[in-house]
Parts: sequence; C-alpha cells; structure tokens
Amino acid sequence: KLQNYLDNIEQRRLDYVQRRPLVYSVQKRRLDLLTVANPALLAKGRRKKVVIVTARVHPGETPSSYVCQGFIEFIISDN
Repeated sequence: KLQNYLDNIEQRRLDYVQRRPLVYSVQKRRLDLLTVANPALLAKGRRKKVVIVTARVHPGETPSSYVCQGFIEFIISDN
C-alpha cells in the first residue's frame, strides 16, 4: 500500500519532491527516502538542515502509517 501511495506521488512529477530507495528491510521490502524541499536545495552536494519523520517502526503501530501519510499530504499540498 505504501509503495502504491509513493508511486502516485512520484507520478505527479512535483519538482519539490524527490524519492529514492534508501535500504531494504529484512523481508526485502524497499524503504524509500522522500525528500520535500525547494528544487534549488535538491542539487547534489548542497548542505541543508533536515527533519526526519518515521512511522510504523514496530508491526503494532498501524495508526502511525495513517498519520505519516496525512503529514506527507500536508507538506506536498499548497497549504
């Protein structure tokens, strides 16, 4: 479900969103790094301050997936 959601974001071709694989889990699931920033700051080699948001670190944390998805929707919106 998460990969489909991130695929949909990627298909929107927002110039301020960048997605790339970060690591793979023990179960061989892709874990992505989603960067949301001014396009000028996305250039390689630029130093920048970051905020890291994670969700569902443990299997029982299902609600956090929805919270994280809502957070992503907010930061990529026009609001």
